[in-house]
Amino acid sequence: MSDLYNKLEELCKERGVTITQMCKDSGAPRGSLTDLKMGRAKSLSVDTLDKLARYFDVQIDDLIGGSPRSDAPVYLDDETREFIDSLRQRPEMRTLFKVSQGASKEDVQQVVDILEKFKKASE
Repeated sequence: MSDLYNKLEELCKERGVTITQMCKDSGAPRGSLTDLKMGRAKSLSVDTLDKLARYFDVQIDDLIGGSPRSDAPVYLDDETREFIDSLRQRPEMRTLFKVSQGASKEDVQQVVDILEKFKKASE
């Protein structure tokens, strides 16, 4: 299995989606990922890499480069990580991911409460 495929699996795990769901959401061809996984391909087309980079909000270099991602989310404790992971399942909450680095559960809950109030007010 290629480093690129492993990196995509890691990103999917962080986001709480499967490879299949990632392909569906991003528009990346599932067959290309299968070829990558099975070793029938060593890389992906630039178009596919661009779709995946946009989907994960990373640079293409982050996908194909060998250096670790410096912008990977870091949470203070397991409770906060679990709380953030539960939010990943709610599409309207995905905007929180970038700002949640280093935030406590209480910080994130305040933002969620605000967003939910805005959502109710707009309905």
